[in-house]
Amino acid sequence: MKKKKLYQILPLVMVGICVAGMCAVGVRIFAKKVMIGKLGIENYVTCALADYNWGDRLERTVTETNETESKPERLKTLEQILKEAPVTKEDTEESGSVTFFDQWKSKVVEKENDIEKYCNDKFLLYTGMRSFSRGFDQVMSWDLAYARTNGTTYTLKTGFDYEAVEEKDMSDYADKIIAEANCAKKAGVDFLYVQYPYRVDEESTQVPWGADAYENDNADQVLKLLGKNSVDVLDLREALQEAGWENNTGFYETDGHWTTRSGFQSAGIIADYLNTQYGFQYDTGYFGETSYTVKSYGLNNPSIREKVELFLPDFETDMVVMDAYRDEFYMGSFEETAFDMSKADTEEYSTVLTAYSASRIRNSYLFEYQNQKATNNRKRILVCSNSFCWHLVPYLALDTDVLDYVYNITPEQMEYYINTLSPDMVLVLDRP
Repeated sequence: MKKKKLYQILPLVMVGICVAGMCAVGVRIFAKKVMIGKLGIENYVTCALADYNWGDRLERTVTETNETESKPERLKTLEQILKEAPVTKEDTEESGSVTFFDQWKSKVVEKENDIEKYCNDKFLLYTGMRSFSRGFDQVMSWDLAYARTNGTTYTLKTGFDYEAVEEKDMSDYADKIIAEANCAKKAGVDFLYVQYPYRVDEESTQVPWGADAYENDNADQVLKLLGKNSVDVLDLREALQEAGWENNTGFYETDGHWTTRSGFQSAGIIADYLNTQYGFQYDTGYFGETSYTVKSYGLNNPSIREKVELFLPDFETDMVVMDAYRDEFYMGSFEETAFDMSKADTEEYSTVLTAYSASRIRNSYLFEYQNQKATNNRKRILVCSNSFCWHLVPYLALDTDVLDYVYNITPEQMEYYINTLSPDMVLVLDRP
């Protein structure tokens, strides 16, 4: 039998590797979308198929609840408030005008994004190949972005992955915030817009040639429009820089969010601003690291190891925390009510356990912190924001009687939540 030469075998080997990789990606999509998502078969095996990173061990954790504790009446009220929240005009218009073609196109795009994500995140040696490509660019002194399309991921000079952002007309977004501020003004409630920072600094020093990075320019445009309409603004980009914070160390390498330390530090800046501008009386000791024990745990992915920090009070705390979206409540110390510590005890990184997994507020649409101890601020604050505040609002809640959190509020809903929750102060935190 005639032996095949190397050049004849190599193509077959490469095709085999590609087929095996594509099968692995397909199995993961099937496990997540069909077995878990459609059939509800959620166990160690299916979760492993859906969420494993190559070589990592997935830890599944279950939140234990005390079945003997009766649901607080306040939680029932919050659930009713959430249930009766108005649907936005945009959602109503879209639901009435979506054609069959639009639905089909949306599903196709969703599947394309799903496949792209899994191919990028799960494909064997993907991270290694990205690192090799980045290393080659550095050896050749190439600081280039390979695409300029809005939303395209490129690599900053610091090595972080980032998405290109185009220059936009931000008047519609500013009008939305102005409408929300007017709702608060009509109800006699103070309103503050807080601008989050971006991974890219305002001088775009980390951005390679050929990349679009207009996020700070877009934000500046928003703040200018808000100022013209007498909406009070706190720009955390400037305030954090004055406090010695840096963009390059203030964000995670393996996660798009800023670090938990950045959130903790920003809570102190906001508290100080509320003291100065609105007559609040936050105790500065609540926002000093010396008053906390910092618990650190590691996040691993195939190429990067970094730590997540949780700031746990050394002083006595007593809180009730209620999640109207998940029908959950927690009573006890700040550590027990604000965090799920079982998700902070693993050293494995996965798509299930991330830098923000320990936060109980995760993706809730209506969440309330009640202080059982006397505070310096006998007030109720309504915070409207997104995942960036999950490690910020708990620390404001430590010295506030009641703090309500609503996820990504709209002008149509602002008036409703102000009327039903009766806040003394509204904070909208965002990064357009």
